[in-house]
Parts: sequence; C-alpha cells; structure tokens
Amino acid sequence: MKKKMQREGVFREMRQRRSYEKPVGAQKSGKDEAIRRTRKLARKKAQREGLIADPRKKKLLEAKTLAQRSGMRAGPPRSF
Repeated sequence: MKKKMQREGVFREMRQRRSYEKPVGAQKSGKDEAIRRTRKLARKKAQREGLIADPRKKKLLEAKTLAQRSGMRAGPPRSF
C-alpha cells in the first residue's frame, strides 16, 4: 500500500498541502524540483555510460577487495 501511494504521489501532495504557498513560491519550488529531476536523470545517464562511478558499485567493489585481502592474510603462512 505504501509503495502504491508513493508512486501516485500522495505523500508528496500531503507535504505540499501542509501550509499555503503563494503562487510565486509555488512557481519557484516547481522550477527547483524540475532542475533537481533533470540533474538526477543526467547523473544516472552518466553512471550508465561509465562517465561517473556508481557509488553503490563502488561500495560493493571495496567490500570485495577487503574480503579478498583479509582472506589472503588468514591463509597459510608463506615460506620463501
């Protein structure tokens, strides 16, 4: 139910209707929101194309390398 309401924008509308906003303020917030959406889409597109590193993938990669390093140290001692 919560996901469905989020998709329909019920929560966003409730937040906007908490208090009256002048028409000039509504225009400004609408423009700000449009700019935010545009930047988010551009960022996602750049991540897909590989121009920007995806922070989620970066965390996974760091976790893998950390696990590999700790696994190597826990192995048998090397003899030279």
